[in-house]
Amino acid sequence: MSDHQHRSNSGLKQINKSHKAGRHLTKSAQKKIQSGRVNKNEERGSVKKTSNKQQEKAARKEKMRQTQMTKKDTLLQAKRTGNIPPKIVAVISLHHLASSTQVVDLLKKEGTIESPPDNFRTTLTFTQWKTRVTLLDVPRDFNSTLDAARVADLILFVVPIEGTDLIGERLITIIKSQGMPSVMGIVQGVSSVPPKEQKEARRDVVKLIEDRFSSETKSMSLDTPQEAPQVARFVAQMKVKDRHEVKPYLLSEETKFIPGDQDTGTLQVSGWLRGGSLNVNHLVHIPEFGDYQLLQISTATPYSTATASTLIAAPDPHLQETLDTENEVDPFAAEQTWPTAQELQDAKDRMAQLKGKKAKRKVPRGTSEYQAAWILEEADAEEGDDADMEDQDPQEEDQDPQEEETHTFEDAEEDDDWLDMDHLDEQAKLDKYNRMDDLQEKEQKSEEDEQWPDEVDTPLDQAARLRFQKYRGLKSFRSSPWDPKESLPVDYSKIFQFENFNRAKRRVLAGSVTDIPQANYITLHIKNVPYAVIERYTSVPLVIGGLKQYENKVSILNFTLTKYPTYLAPVKSKEALIFHWGFRRATVYPIFSEHNVRCDKQKYERFLHAGQVCVASIFGPITFPPSPLLVFKETPDGLELVATGNLMTVDPDRVILKKIILTGSPFKIHKKTAVVRHMFFEPDDIKWFKPVELWTKRGRVGHIKEPLGTHGYMKCIFDDLITGNDTICMSLYKRIFPPYQSATSIFHQGSTAVSGGTTPAVSSKDTAMDDLE
Repeated sequence: MSDHQHRSNSGLKQINKSHKAGRHLTKSAQKKIQSGRVNKNEERGSVKKTSNKQQEKAARKEKMRQTQMTKKDTLLQAKRTGNIPPKIVAVISLHHLASSTQVVDLLKKEGTIESPPDNFRTTLTFTQWKTRVTLLDVPRDFNSTLDAARVADLILFVVPIEGTDLIGERLITIIKSQGMPSVMGIVQGVSSVPPKEQKEARRDVVKLIEDRFSSETKSMSLDTPQEAPQVARFVAQMKVKDRHEVKPYLLSEETKFIPGDQDTGTLQVSGWLRGGSLNVNHLVHIPEFGDYQLLQISTATPYSTATASTLIAAPDPHLQETLDTENEVDPFAAEQTWPTAQELQDAKDRMAQLKGKKAKRKVPRGTSEYQAAWILEEADAEEGDDADMEDQDPQEEDQDPQEEETHTFEDAEEDDDWLDMDHLDEQAKLDKYNRMDDLQEKEQKSEEDEQWPDEVDTPLDQAARLRFQKYRGLKSFRSSPWDPKESLPVDYSKIFQFENFNRAKRRVLAGSVTDIPQANYITLHIKNVPYAVIERYTSVPLVIGGLKQYENKVSILNFTLTKYPTYLAPVKSKEALIFHWGFRRATVYPIFSEHNVRCDKQKYERFLHAGQVCVASIFGPITFPPSPLLVFKETPDGLELVATGNLMTVDPDRVILKKIILTGSPFKIHKKTAVVRHMFFEPDDIKWFKPVELWTKRGRVGHIKEPLGTHGYMKCIFDDLITGNDTICMSLYKRIFPPYQSATSIFHQGSTAVSGGTTPAVSSKDTAMDDLE
């Protein structure tokens, strides 16, 4: 028997055939290519084997590197020439026992003062760290704090060992809501504590500062001159956040007023231009006083007593923005057909024929022309006593109707609604909005709005077809059409509208080659400024905000809004609120609506509820986003923060619909048919609203078939069986608009304009202008 050995390499091992993908790649190979992975065996320098995504990524990286190098070179060149604006440091006290003036005085001794002596502004040069700093001693009021925090690169919060008071907490809240720059805490009063308790007292204040801001916030003590050098070093070397400003602004370093006619004159404001570029043809905004034109822009030497200056820009009379903010309304610009002379003559002939056919009639003595028109001929014949009758001349019946007393129906609203303001003067509107001063009444109506939103009762003393004559039904709130140009109020003819807002925003914010770039020390010559500006800004910093093109024209501004958690009182639509956005602040009367980006119609909100994002719409000057918003309300304790938000868009075509729900209850039910009552009380009202669809709170849908009797009962048919405890509902809608405010009522100067009834188009496509309508 021969020996037999099994070997692994004997050639009998099974070898499977490899899968052939053919001309197509396998799924795993496609996945590798799409995921962006690179094969190790491929040559990395080969352009042909590099995917398009990798080429785009490399191009983006190279572009970012070049942009960083350009910024770095520009900054180094500015430092070498000394043409770099100083760092703005705002010193704010968070307690009435804290002294921001003491902090500023201690820091002054560590540097060289360059600016002229001032009560609230000092510019220092720290030679040791080659840095210039402008210190602002900010008063403890909301407006000054907001303006200073808006332009500051660094904020020093001064906190004593007692902590923060109520005003200090409110200041922290509003600065956080507006946008927080770099922050540093200054602890005061530690030296007044016994030595054994100083460490613990300082630790408590530092913990308070970290809780209010962040755990990375630097805090230092500053009570004695020995502690000042270390604080000055941190102030000079601390890196500041990039604010990414696109709007120009100027913090005044020197101010001079040249009197002119009456109480106005030319205001010369010198300072460093920051933010973005400034165009001499555009307007500038002075907070609380309005918009003004520039007379010229000249150069100036920083912190020098020399008066010589060089003109660098003068406005072009043909290109300079005007102070007119409202559109000129032509009442005859609407579409109309004027009758011809022949048609007018034919109308006169017909009237003459009708007058000739009329005869004298006998009517009761003392009867007016209006009452006489309702007396029938048969009633005159049956009347036996002619002693109390008098002749009615047909000529008197054809007198001018304007001389007669007219009776018009006012669309009366329920207690939680408002009258239409077409025929009310402006003061009457504001009085109407502020009648609900009772806090308990507001709270009750706010709770009712949350429990039974939009539900109203049909009045018993008035026909529903008259009471709700301006409302209409919609098959679908999301998809049913609603023309945004339909039945606009007359006030909409005074405002402006963009053909394409986003395109206009990109073009306007890009600026032009003639704009003066930032980081230049210039002098603005502002004309026709009232002397009250100098009196207002004698002890507080003056910040001049530069406006872009169109930013003084009035349109409909839409802000996203969120109620602040600490404000518990109800906030009603059309209630007087103080809006702060950008450098502007004004008292407005906004209307609230839901924020639904998937629908072209938005539902009106009667109250601003907590935890809900709403959109507030107002009449106001056009502003290009981004622009944070702070909303305040005047209370007996002062201003209180109500809500925060941001500017969303400028769009007069935003359709805001007020929804009401009429409810009824089933009286008799037979399968899918039911007799409904308490929704209407007259058969004519049922016939009027018959085309509107019905729905129930349990999901049934139906319609009105016919009225029953004379007391408002109606037969309805539904798509399924209904129960006796169900509620029958009918939804009605009407469009509402923000209360109109003229520019003079918002600001002290200026006027406004977007289009309403008819939109005046002034587009110019050849010049690539996103013009206003």
